[in-house]
Amino acid sequence: MKKWQQYLKQSDTEVLDDASHYVQEDRPDRVVTAIRSVLEKTNIAPTKLTHDQAE
Repeated sequence: MKKWQQYLKQSDTEVLDDASHYVQEDRPDRVVTAIRSVLEKTNIAPTKLTHDQAE
């Protein structure tokens, strides 16, 4: 990970010590949080719809 962080100095990384190769299966909560954070920072997060708006 440290080597990738050196190459991608402006990227955000999060190390999940309690997850293995299939991070999405092992820690879906942390993966979703990280993805949402990136989307919010880049201002491309989907808007939240209320139940009435979705119909």
